[in-house]
Amino acid sequence: MIIDQKTLDVLTSQAKASARLRQNLDLRNSIKDGSQRMLNAIEPGTVMPIHRHRSSSETVVCIRGHFVEEFYDKDGHLTETIDMVPGGNVVNIPKGQWHSLKSLESGTVLLECKNGKFKELEAKDILQVAPAPARPLSPFKIHFLPVKYGDSFLIECCKGDNKGIVLVDGGPKGCGEMLLEKVKETGTPDLLVLTHYDDDHIGGLTQYIQSFQYTPDVPAKAVWANCAGYLKVPVLTGTRSAGQGAALSWFLNDFADTGKMTWRDDLIEGVSQEFPFASIEVVSPTAEFRKLAVGKQETAAPSVKPIVLGKRSLARPVDEINTPLEELAKQVPKAPGKSSDSEVANAASIAFILRSDGLSLLMLGDCYPQNVEAYLRSKGYSEENPLKLDYVKVAHHGSLHNTSNSLLDVIQCNHFIISTNGEKFGHPDRACIAHILCHSKRNRNEKVHLYFNTDLDTIAANTAVAGKLPIPQKPFLNPDEPEKYNFVVHENVTEIASQ
Repeated sequence: MIIDQKTLDVLTSQAKASARLRQNLDLRNSIKDGSQRMLNAIEPGTVMPIHRHRSSSETVVCIRGHFVEEFYDKDGHLTETIDMVPGGNVVNIPKGQWHSLKSLESGTVLLECKNGKFKELEAKDILQVAPAPARPLSPFKIHFLPVKYGDSFLIECCKGDNKGIVLVDGGPKGCGEMLLEKVKETGTPDLLVLTHYDDDHIGGLTQYIQSFQYTPDVPAKAVWANCAGYLKVPVLTGTRSAGQGAALSWFLNDFADTGKMTWRDDLIEGVSQEFPFASIEVVSPTAEFRKLAVGKQETAAPSVKPIVLGKRSLARPVDEINTPLEELAKQVPKAPGKSSDSEVANAASIAFILRSDGLSLLMLGDCYPQNVEAYLRSKGYSEENPLKLDYVKVAHHGSLHNTSNSLLDVIQCNHFIISTNGEKFGHPDRACIAHILCHSKRNRNEKVHLYFNTDLDTIAANTAVAGKLPIPQKPFLNPDEPEKYNFVVHENVTEIASQ
């Protein structure tokens, strides 16, 4: 028997039609088998009684979707929750352990295996304490600040009653005060992530962190940043990107030494961490590119020379607006080089999946699609078994080099966030939008939503100044294309909240 995507889809349809919102598929050869194996499709809202198996342990694997395995004591008190996603945890439930589960995503399917022949649970194996009703999707908020041509996000999320805040990047220099004011509204971040050391991500963040230097507070409870370890360098201004990464190390070391904040700098693909409020899995960079980026910071630390950030020299042809999206989607982004400072910085960008109640979010920083795609495929995702996501933060502000058809073909998502105002580099590129709308596995019957934290007219004007178009105009779409390609653009959006 081959268990393919069609098998899982049929099982999910049966679960949705069931009053219990779940359906199993028996994988035994016959009822005489001495072991039990089955697939179980579970939909959000299904209520699984708290139960135990006295004669066997049970192994549970998430095949598709997202659910939480729950352990209870004999009085029905919840003692442990385990987040379950494909390629993540595998749980072996001990014999006699009271347990239940909750589905967090439609289409979820799990594999259950136990020893011994099947027999119905006895009354004494079902805890006579009703589990809590299925928790509705908990509220979340994604704040993406209008930090010019850079990135800065504050994500409010939760798991159960545990709430947390994740801060990702701070935009270019000059945006620190805006970030500080927003943090005053939301509260101290539980986790701060610097994706990489380019100025449009680190400049405002360094200003934000400096503002805490002579206060008893810290900028975050924990920091993820692949900066160059214990470097002691003077405060730097107007520096190149690698130098800013080195300078930030100085501040992070000071705060970490107080014991009030932790700093982790070993972030590479495959690293994952369970926080009380979210599960986070790093999907990029590779160990090689992290090492290259840290090396450039170490080299830059002793003497950092100020430079002026220039405009991108690669101008898009003026007639690109008239090129059909299907044609532009055929472009294949080049892989990052190992000698170019800018390409190393972007390839070393920390990209991660954040999963919390009601939210699955892929934050791509400025990473390259080749690295992320290779990692996802190594975890079992494919065109037939795509990674299902609620939102994707598009890489590198919609640059043509950082999104590909083949990456999008292993992702299932209809909501894409692009952070830019078009300054400096003329982002987004029409080719990036073409990949999102025209990759081969996209379901054209489902509407795609594009979220921008600036209005399109401002982006168009700034793009023209950046040298990509001779006159201001919407640089990446034509008036008839939203209907033709079934998408909608949301302008001036700085907050997305759960419904």
